[in-house]
Amino acid sequence: MKYANYRGGLRRPLKEGFERFEPLRARALAVQGTAKTAGEYCRLVRALLERFDCASVQESLAHALEEQGLLAEASYLRRGIEELEGVLAEAEELAGGERMRPEEFSAA
Repeated sequence: MKYANYRGGLRRPLKEGFERFEPLRARALAVQGTAKTAGEYCRLVRALLERFDCASVQESLAHALEEQGLLAEASYLRRGIEELEGVLAEAEELAGGERMRPEEFSAA
């Protein structure tokens, strides 16, 4: 769905055989262009990190690097989620109540 709206493609009817994607298309159209607060986007990112258990994935990747003798790389990788949390906290503090579109939040 990353390029689904490229040149208005999301608004076009689905081609034959792709009807199973209609619920996904409808959801994407429903939220297209909607603005949320920076705080809401930050909470969404945190929810995604938790839902996909990114901390455990990060730890298993760091462990694999350690097993290969790449200690500096493993140490660097282990700081990823901690650094991301710092960025999210700063974004909430600076623009928590400001409404913006998704592309504005990702650019900030």
